[in-house]
Amino acid sequence: MLNFYRDIWFEPTNIMGEVLEMYYNMIMMYLIFIFFILFFLFYFLFNFWTSKVIISHMMEFLFFLFPIFLLSLFLFFSMKALYITEKLFGEMYSFKLTGNQWYWSIEMKNNMINSYIMNSDLNYNLRNIDTSNHLFIPIYTPTLIMISSQDVIHSVGFPDGGLKVDAIPGRLNTLEMMSYHIGTLNGFCTELCGPLHAFMPFQIEFVI
Repeated sequence: MLNFYRDIWFEPTNIMGEVLEMYYNMIMMYLIFIFFILFFLFYFLFNFWTSKVIISHMMEFLFFLFPIFLLSLFLFFSMKALYITEKLFGEMYSFKLTGNQWYWSIEMKNNMINSYIMNSDLNYNLRNIDTSNHLFIPIYTPTLIMISSQDVIHSVGFPDGGLKVDAIPGRLNTLEMMSYHIGTLNGFCTELCGPLHAFMPFQIEFVI
């Protein structure tokens, strides 16, 4: 597993993030494998191969078949990732997330709260990421997020979850997720929406 980058920027916190990590690891391993194949290919080509080997029909067929095999594997994992993003988990915990300039509104069954960025002058753990209200969701709980906007186009993205969806005025988009890790999932507005676009974090706490 090529997990050295986890400490830098990406640590999956839900199923979709795990699938994307697996997809990334697979592509990296195949790229390394292809690099060594090409290296030895050119090495033998310029040193040991004869003209009889170079014009071999079997070699041409293998060079044609090998890329098709790799592309088929990439297609399989890509379709699996797309299937998981659209998969319905059945009965879900649901809430509505509405983008405003420049904060998020969280609407649940009998409650509605606003999530603002915390003052960076205070001693909080994460600068420009901590919010005034977190959403707490139990792990192993299928969750449906309904996303819209009150004013301009926003977009909420969760880098560690491999999730992103647009918040468009007058339209309700949905996002499904389920985490089996305890921790915090940090979200950000990923659509330029005004001068304070960079100060619209959103946090979900996964608890037992």
